[in-house]
Amino acid sequence: MKTQITILRQMGAARPYTERRPLEVVEADLDAPGPGELLVRMQVSPSRLICPRQSVRRHLS
Repeated sequence: MKTQITILRQMGAARPYTERRPLEVVEADLDAPGPGELLVRMQVSPSRLICPRQSVRRHLS
């Protein structure tokens, strides 16, 4: 099964990460779950991608 994974290519990279790019998202082949294993799918709703500061400001208003 094909899936996207994130690989940490460099530990301790200086910021900003948009220039250094220590993480890389790549496509990989994932074997089917074996005995005693479980396949979990994780998703994030776009409405949940809110900066914590924005969330705090909303609650304080």
